[in-house]
Amino acid sequence: PALKIRQGDRLPNGWTLDRLEPTQATFQLDGRTQMLRLPALRLPPPSSTPPITLTNDSTL
Repeated sequence: PALKIRQGDRLPNGWTLDRLEPTQATFQLDGRTQMLRLPALRLPPPSSTPPITLTNDSTL
């Protein structure tokens, strides 16, 4: 199950969320520090397929 915590909150296992940034979180427990880094998501490259073109065909 998901767990929502805020900076300064303590997890059930004793670790405290010390610092929260867009791509990483720092936790502390008994003077030890652990950092969780999340990769930055990137958009896929632009498509090389040309955009759709419509013809002006009056015979339809």
